[in-house]
Amino acid sequence: WDAQAVTALAACCRKIGARLVVDEAYLRFLVPPEVWSAASLVEEGVIVLRSLTKDYALAGLRLGYVVADTVTVQRIAAQLPSWNVSSLAQAAGVAALNDRAHFTRTMAQLAVERNAFFAGLQATGLPVTPSRTHYCLVNVGNSKAVRGRLLRRGLLVRDCASFGLPQYVRVATRPNWQHLVTTLREETEQP
Repeated sequence: WDAQAVTALAACCRKIGARLVVDEAYLRFLVPPEVWSAASLVEEGVIVLRSLTKDYALAGLRLGYVVADTVTVQRIAAQLPSWNVSSLAQAAGVAALNDRAHFTRTMAQLAVERNAFFAGLQATGLPVTPSRTHYCLVNVGNSKAVRGRLLRRGLLVRDCASFGLPQYVRVATRPNWQHLVTTLREETEQP
């Protein structure tokens, strides 16, 4: 959603006494880049979630943070166990944050690969619902069957039936995405 829509939703939440939580885990992946963030609304009661796991490819570490007003942060902190971030996750987070050049290069390369990946998917003739991030939805007919066939060939995609979209899989830009596109084309041509 754009700034105007999120701001309007935040106003509605304030009016009824609700808190708005905005997940910005993929904010850094948006193409074109987004300069506005819901973090500008924290003084109005908005809570923003961010993920270093996504930004710095720290899969498995579950490292992220919350942006909120001081009282909310204190309330959240009071509910956390004292060991909520491991020393390994802390060390990885500090190292990642200290390497901004790598982050910048990686995001620029991902944006280039994203465009090529989406073009490759569209060339398969399958209906593709792109996003502003590096993943998209592909209508494959029977997502469960196609996911199973892809998995047997060593490729993992997200079956979107749990989202109420049983005909779609979610795929993301990855190294050697050409193999995924070729295999997806082969596996969706089957009855």
